[in-house]
Amino acid sequence: MNRGSFVFLTPLDAHPGFALAGFRQQRVGVAEAEPALRAILAEAEPQLVVVDERLLPGIDPERFSEMGQRYAGALAVLPGPGRPDGEPDYAERLLSRAIGYQLRLAANEQR
Repeated sequence: MNRGSFVFLTPLDAHPGFALAGFRQQRVGVAEAEPALRAILAEAEPQLVVVDERLLPGIDPERFSEMGQRYAGALAVLPGPGRPDGEPDYAERLLSRAIGYQLRLAANEQR
């Protein structure tokens, strides 16, 4: 697998860090996120497509799930930087939906 087979879909204000590392990075606005993702998934080459979490409001959740199930490669979500305290990130929302209740995840929490 070469670096060209990885695609990172990031917001317009994202620095070109993935591109500088040799990966393909496409920067789009939230409104263009779903059409851009559909176009990337229609290509034959990408084996891993990573979508920045900040673009998810521009993608219908049901269609995103459906795209991930139909795509032959891997479709992943990159957690966005700087989440406000207490606001669940993509992984926490996914876990709470999968198990049916809200989890409290904290790295430094004492038991």
